[in-house]
Amino acid sequence: MLFVKRIRIGRWKTEEDCHRQMLKQLERQIEKPVKVPISTLSGLTIPGLSRKAKYPVNLQFWQLAALISASSRKVDLKEKSVRKILKLIQKPGKNSMQITQDPSLALLIFYLWENSKEAGPELEGLIADTYELLKSFIGEDGCLCYNKKEKEKRLVDTVGMACPFLIKYGIEKEEPQAIALAIKQIKSFYKNGFYKKTGLPFHSYDSLSLNKGGIIGWGRGCGWWAIGLMESYKSVRKSLNEKSNDDSLRTLEEYKEFLAECIEEFTQSLILAQMPNGAWSRHFYFDTVGDTSATAVLSWFLAEVKSIFNNDLAGESAQKALTFLMANTRQDGLVDFSQGDTSGIGFYSTGLIPLPMATAFCLRAYGSLKKI
Repeated sequence: MLFVKRIRIGRWKTEEDCHRQMLKQLERQIEKPVKVPISTLSGLTIPGLSRKAKYPVNLQFWQLAALISASSRKVDLKEKSVRKILKLIQKPGKNSMQITQDPSLALLIFYLWENSKEAGPELEGLIADTYELLKSFIGEDGCLCYNKKEKEKRLVDTVGMACPFLIKYGIEKEEPQAIALAIKQIKSFYKNGFYKKTGLPFHSYDSLSLNKGGIIGWGRGCGWWAIGLMESYKSVRKSLNEKSNDDSLRTLEEYKEFLAECIEEFTQSLILAQMPNGAWSRHFYFDTVGDTSATAVLSWFLAEVKSIFNNDLAGESAQKALTFLMANTRQDGLVDFSQGDTSGIGFYSTGLIPLPMATAFCLRAYGSLKKI
């Protein structure tokens, strides 16, 4: 069945044809999100063919978050989508109204908030609950952990999942502690979780021993870093543009400069790590197979760098990545060949599957680069 769906993959007459099919795919998946099963090191557990298929809720969070991020003009997110995801967000159990305890929820709420015309009572409640949830993940070093069972571990995933929400929450709700927490998270990971010779992140570091975990240049991990930097920068920049005469925003200006420096440095590192076919692999230094989930996010990041900072090299790199992504897009508009779900630090799936995240960020990259 998987082979059949890949027949004629990448055979597009024009970019516009591919883009139109991707938009149709986005509409279908927003209307009825595809559940993504957890993967194994040897490949994907195929739903329907194996009784062992599992669908962890946090994996659905960041898939749906990506879809919402690309859907601003296609779906009314004011009421329809909020109600649709309430059941997913709430913990299972009789009469339970408690939200699921996972930091990836913050990215979903961030994009829902960003793309809603206005935050109604339900969304406002989720926003407040999500901030309280994130505070419960703060460790002794003042940074967020990814898993409360391993409170000393600091994963690059958390930068992308939590920091954009914290920045927006701090600005919109006038809560400077939320902004400070996000910046501390980014600064601490940059200081302790990077290999400076390459300008690329490890998967994690230990807040007590400062030992690094995982590999340097995990593809989707670089994507999480990219999301954290760019979405945070855009929120800070927007706030400063709207309140340019407010002296109280001097600290925010400093944050903006720091984030811009990180973006510039990371851009250079990504361009050097890009493969000749335009892709980034699952493991930048150990793999030559492109990962569309990493490539889609990083192409969006570089397209934004081109748009915001007028960086032509970033724009050229983003275009090369889009060409690779188009070559890996099925005829139904679904981007294929993404790395499966990661089992843990140092344990990466070898399965290449379609992920909604790849299709969504490919659309965002295309829109940013073509200014549509």
